Amino acid sequence: MQPQQPTQGPYPDPNAVQPDYSFITNPAQPPKKKFALPGGSLLGKVIIIGGALLLVMIVITIVKSVTAKPSTSAYFIVVAQDQQALVHVATATALQSSKSTATTNSAVTIKAGLTSALTNLTTYLKDSGTQFTAVQLSGKVSKNTDTQLTNAAAAGTFDSTYQAVMTDLLQTYSKDINIALAHSPGPNGTALLKKDYADAQLLLTQLKY
Repeated sequence: MQPQQPTQGPYPDPNAVQPDYSFITNPAQPPKKKFALPGGSLLGKVIIIGGALLLVMIVITIVKSVTAKPSTSAYFIVVAQDQQALVHVATATALQSSKSTATTNSAVTIKAGLTSALTNLTTYLKDSGTQFTAVQLSGKVSKNTDTQLTNAAAAGTFDSTYQAVMTDLLQTYSKDINIALAHSPGPNGTALLKKDYADAQLLLTQLKY
């Protein structure tokens, strides 16, 4: 008889190779995609360069807006506003009855001289291509000044108040002319402003009556 083979027990052979089921319980994670700039293609390079140029243009625009200085014409506009304010006060003075003959003569002289100066200056600005409006030229006309003169007429102090107001306006006018001259207005503009300055000094002298 053949010797009997030992029967296999209920436990698996520890030396046997076990199947690998880890792919079920621990599946492999897909590889993470890396972000890449679209520079690998021609279109991508165009987009990158265009974006960089746009950024540079924005920065330049901001810097220019912060550091930009007003043009010479802006200083002429300020001078024209001074002239308009002087004409306004001189015209209002002519309507007052409680004023001396000296004040009347001063107001008439200032109105005529500054009206002519304003016409010459606005003509110069138009010829140089500068645009402005009547409202813009009236930017320095002051309701407070009008009220001050009206109250002075009621109080019997119109002449002295007129002198003080006109002196202040003419001094401001002279200062603004010098500022405009300091910004290289060109030969024609320079000649015009120098004449206006000389006339303003003469009017200041005539106010001391």
